[in-house]
Amino acid sequence: MQKLDNAVNTGKEYAKDAKNYAAGAVNAAESEYSEIADIRADISSLKDNIAALTSHVKKDGQAKVGELKEAATKRVDDIVAKSDLTLEQISEQVKANPRQAILIAFAAGLVTNFLLRSGR
Repeated sequence: MQKLDNAVNTGKEYAKDAKNYAAGAVNAAESEYSEIADIRADISSLKDNIAALTSHVKKDGQAKVGELKEAATKRVDDIVAKSDLTLEQISEQVKANPRQAILIAFAAGLVTNFLLRSGR
């Protein structure tokens, strides 16, 4: 048990010495190379700029998605309105000229039948 306690204490002393050595090395490097503080400041500024840019891009993207969604919704509404109008016009034409509508439908059926059979 005594040996284990001695080993633990020795390990703690080594860790403490290593920490002190690392802190001394950092201090020595910072005092010898004054650019390190400037580099740290630049890195910190860069992090802040990237965070701001990311936030800005996200907001712009959300705004653009909203604009595209509105445009698509408007386009779909326009298409539905035109389809309803066209269907109403066709219905009126069929009611006004039922014979002509039947002949057109018959001709369209013949053409479709011909096209489908010639493809075989």
